[in-house]
Amino acid sequence: MQYSDLRDFIRGLEQRGELKRIQVPISPILEMTEICDRTLRKAGPA
Repeated sequence: MQYSDLRDFIRGLEQRGELKRIQVPISPILEMTEICDRTLRKAGPA
């Protein structure tokens, strides 16, 4: 599947239930790294 831009790609992830949005403010330096690490280890959604 080809995407026209990043927004189109993100929309596709959302439609397939493969994207989780963080609803609370987090630190992009400390907390985001930990969230990404845990998600990758679980082979979880984007």
